[in-house]
Amino acid sequence: MDNSQNFSLKVIMPNGIRFGRGKAELMLNISELGSISAAAKKMGMSYPRASRLTREINTMFGEPIIETFQGGPDKGGARLTEKGHNILKAYQNWAQDIAEGSVALKAQFLPFD
Repeated sequence: MDNSQNFSLKVIMPNGIRFGRGKAELMLNISELGSISAAAKKMGMSYPRASRLTREINTMFGEPIIETFQGGPDKGGARLTEKGHNILKAYQNWAQDIAEGSVALKAQFLPFD
């Protein structure tokens, strides 16, 4: 029997949309790479899926969390708004707290590792 346990944080918003590790990773990659397309590629995800998830993220919070801008001389791209950065950081902190707390839970549930 495999005694390893994995814990992750998934938040279900009042509008029913879920926010978890995948959307947080997409936001982080958009923040770092400045592009939905580049973020999708890094994650092995199709651009249409990444674009749909970006729209979901903006919908779930009722305001733009990820801003996109059209091409031109400076090319197109995407970035997190200030609120987007705050949401991502809060999620990362909360997930870290869960990961740290899971060590104690694992010791209680699986004391014979």
